[in-house]
Amino acid sequence: MKHERAMERRQFLKGTLSAASLVALAGCDNLTQSSWFPSILNKTEKLTERVQRAVTPTNALAREYGDADISKVFPVNGNTDPGTEDYAEHVAKNFSEWTVEVGGLVQTPMSWSLAALKELPSRVQVTRHDCVEG
Repeated sequence: MKHERAMERRQFLKGTLSAASLVALAGCDNLTQSSWFPSILNKTEKLTERVQRAVTPTNALAREYGDADISKVFPVNGNTDPGTEDYAEHVAKNFSEWTVEVGGLVQTPMSWSLAALKELPSRVQVTRHDCVEG
C-alpha cells in the first residue's frame, strides 16, 4: 500500500513537471517579447563568452582532420536555390555582381566581389561541423 502511494506520487509529480514544462515552453515567445527577459539573456550570453575566453587559449583553432575522416553521408540542410528573383538574377549573371559586405562592429568595414574573394590567398582544411539548430 505504501509503495503504491509512492508510485502514484511519482506519477503525479512527473505529470505536473511535464505540464509545467509545456506551459513554460508556450511562454517562451512571450518572454522574448517582454521588456526584461532579453536583458537577462544578453547578460547570460556575455557571462558565457567571458568564461569561454577564460578557458580557451587566444590562438586556439578548430581541430583539423584528414580526408579519410570526412563522412560519406552528408545530408543537405536546406536547399541550394532559395527561389528568389534576386538569386535568379545572380545565377543568370554567373554571380559577377554578387558581393559580401563585412560591417557593423568591425574596425574596417569592407565589401568584396566574388572575383576579389577568389583572388585572396586560401587554404583547405577539414574540420568537424555539428549543426545544432538545423
